Amino acid sequence: MRRKSKTFITIILASALCLAAVQGAGSRENVYIRAMQEEVQRSMEGLILDRMLPPGFISYHIVDANTLQISSVLGGIVRSRERRIIRFDNRTLILQDGISNENYLDLDNLGSWSRHENNIPVTGSEDDVRRALWLVTDEKYKNALSTYESKISAMKQQNLSEEERELPDFLLAGKEKVVVPYNAMNINRERLEDLARSISAVFAGFGKIKTSQVSIMAYDGQVFYHNSEGTIAQYPFQVAAVLTTASAQASSGELLFEHSLHFAKDFSELPAKELLVDEALTLAGYLDKLASTSPVTEPYFGPVLFEGQAVAEVFAKVFFGDPNGLIAVRKPVIGDEQIIRFASDWIIENNLEPMKGRRIVSRDISIDAYPVLSDYGGKNLLGSFFVDAEGIPAKERVSLVEDGILNNLLSSRVPTLRVRESNAHARLSLNRASVRTVTAPGVVKMSVSEDASHSMEDLKEMLIRRAVYEGLDYAYIVRKVVSPIARFAQDDPVMFMSQTQRNRDFSKTIQVYRVYVEDGREEPVSMADIRGLNIRSFRRILGASNQMQVYNTIYTPPNTPSFSVDFAITGVPVSYIIPQALLFEELDITRETQQVIRRPPVVENPVNR
Repeated sequence: MRRKSKTFITIILASALCLAAVQGAGSRENVYIRAMQEEVQRSMEGLILDRMLPPGFISYHIVDANTLQISSVLGGIVRSRERRIIRFDNRTLILQDGISNENYLDLDNLGSWSRHENNIPVTGSEDDVRRALWLVTDEKYKNALSTYESKISAMKQQNLSEEERELPDFLLAGKEKVVVPYNAMNINRERLEDLARSISAVFAGFGKIKTSQVSIMAYDGQVFYHNSEGTIAQYPFQVAAVLTTASAQASSGELLFEHSLHFAKDFSELPAKELLVDEALTLAGYLDKLASTSPVTEPYFGPVLFEGQAVAEVFAKVFFGDPNGLIAVRKPVIGDEQIIRFASDWIIENNLEPMKGRRIVSRDISIDAYPVLSDYGGKNLLGSFFVDAEGIPAKERVSLVEDGILNNLLSSRVPTLRVRESNAHARLSLNRASVRTVTAPGVVKMSVSEDASHSMEDLKEMLIRRAVYEGLDYAYIVRKVVSPIARFAQDDPVMFMSQTQRNRDFSKTIQVYRVYVEDGREEPVSMADIRGLNIRSFRRILGASNQMQVYNTIYTPPNTPSFSVDFAITGVPVSYIIPQALLFEELDITRETQQVIRRPPVVENPVNR
């Protein structure tokens, strides 16, 4: 497997080098690479303070991106901005006897900030780039020394197990060189503004819709990476997005939400204008009616069928949005006990890891990562990548769950007690138009055995039969839920939730239908709140669709700000390949409760058809 991956990367490298030769030695790319190489060498040789430890590892990411953000409300453009942004990220580690300055948490480093911005002048020379890298690296080194000493002191005072003390903080790796060809996006601002106006104008005719907005965004970036091990990587980082969001208010005062979210690597891969306008019309009509739809009136416990977008969001939340999911998490050394009270969300430990080698879900379920897979079923995959953010070439396949048994978790060069090797899933995450490195999925596929796969029609019949068996008059179908990446108008409280809160409040639904067992008719309901969804829920599925779907989206890591002024997309591009439907044996559905319920407007909307 390793040899096949190397051969594949070599092919990419060869084609990219031909492209680089055409561009010439004076290209912008060579300026970045040379500047990083010079500063890594100078810092590794010269950074030493008062006979303290020198740096053991240094790396840089430089991302040169053209960005576009367009916002439209009711047919008018309220924001349109193109901007080139060049940002970088630096990692400076003190390393001795396997211990580094990372994986340590106290009140001093929880909210650390830099005196120097990680911006690079757009028209800057190589000297400008080197100066920006130098200032930040110098500060990072001094902070790393302080953190390292505090960590060593904390470890001496704590009763850590021998296994915890011997576990290295960071895995060393060999020298790699990976260059993936970059093709600039075709961004036609005038055409995209027209698209935004056309979609947003749809909502002007629906009086019960309180707020609506269409956002079109592009992040057309190229990443340059270099580290002190000699690794060089160069690859695209591109996201095109069309986001449509709307909210209404029920007669009882609760807020109701709807959205459509489309992500791709280029605008040419997104739906055509006519389809997006029709989709907005359907969305607006549904939300307008939902405001007058009866809410859930009584608690329900029984079978629930998830379809379409709801399946993808359930899968993403349960397996990757929860700390106890399929991402390896290194338990940090705690330096100050007060942090447990004030910042408990930052102290993450994956309680699923001890289950490695044991069954965690139904034996009919297998889950695999396919990082280099670029398309599936004729649809391009947003999350595919060939080299991770730590310079490790991506593998062709990583088995996470096989026949219900936990095999592995997504991992980086920071090992955990039960995941001791990197499987190249350190990913670059957009964060306030800059980048940071997180462990995250790329392309993940959930497969269901043939025995448990059924047609969509059969699954609905199975749902009804199960409800009859349980003595119920009806069951539920969930077709859409609120996505954590959705951002609504500024007067809606969901916009200002942290990502941790968003994951906890994931149960907010959009499209829920009550299915009566007597005749199979469907009736939409509002204010449905789903309870009890976790990995254990996947131990008792009654069946899945034999049709698969691709869901391109943005994964937002925990403890990441949910809003950015510089660039509104925050997170990692990912792709999920999952069944079109999943039938769960038992889940709770109750009426949603909102902490703040505002009175409806005293005077009705002037546009009320």
